[in-house]
Amino acid sequence: MIILFISWTTLAVAAYVDCRTHTIPHSIPVLLLTLGAVNCYPNLRTLLEVLSDGLIVLAGLLVVSIITEAMGHGSMGGGDIKLLVALATLIGLVPLGIVVVSANILSLVYLLVSKAVRRSIWAMVCKRPLPMAPFYFIAYTIWLIV
Repeated sequence: MIILFISWTTLAVAAYVDCRTHTIPHSIPVLLLTLGAVNCYPNLRTLLEVLSDGLIVLAGLLVVSIITEAMGHGSMGGGDIKLLVALATLIGLVPLGIVVVSANILSLVYLLVSKAVRRSIWAMVCKRPLPMAPFYFIAYTIWLIV
């Protein structure tokens, strides 16, 4: 239970820092990776399973990032990749998939609402890349509750 609280708090810090600076400090994924390694014993996941989850997510996200960059659509930020790899080691692949899909739905709703509310907000939102850590945090919180 304490590991979940520490991970939740760490993601809250990541969300705040990402909103303010559009970066995620290296210490946040390192802490989440450490929690994933510590958490593998009580949940009967081996360290190999934990590391393979992280490597699978890393490989997938790097491929997607390279393809989208080559197509001219921009790429996923490196901090988001680090954060998702660390989350994969902590919670596993299936829960991470739920968190990522939920976060993307939340970000889409945010963008649609900001466009509907005021065009000036929409113009401001579209000038900079959207920080995704707050959406990962909200989706992770929902996943923890449900």
